[in-house]
Amino acid sequence: MAKHAEKVEKLSEELERKVAADPDNEEVILESLQAKEALEKESMVLMLQFMWAINDVDIRQTLKNVVAMVLKEPKGVANAAEISMNRAAGLLEMGNIFADASAPDAMRTKSMQFQEALQRMDDLQRGAKPE
Repeated sequence: MAKHAEKVEKLSEELERKVAADPDNEEVILESLQAKEALEKESMVLMLQFMWAINDVDIRQTLKNVVAMVLKEPKGVANAAEISMNRAAGLLEMGNIFADASAPDAMRTKSMQFQEALQRMDDLQRGAKPE
């Protein structure tokens, strides 16, 4: 990620130098704008992949903790059975939420979902209204 940021910074500086060297050349300005747009899209893809990975790790860790709490029998508590039932109900509810969220997308691959998300982001950047 850091290497990409350095690359973006260097290319931005190079584009600014080109425009500054010939500010009246429309071709250079257009080329610079197109190159910047391509860099922004590439950066967006990397950022979304990074955020996706972080969310995936966070969700997996949360589910691991919840399952561990459901399986761990509370000791020294009068209402241990009730606590365990409430934890199990919470875990079931989380499972239902994830199942409902992924049900319409079951036939699509992660790659297709990611590409669609990128397209929605691009549409929003271009001024489309959110769904």
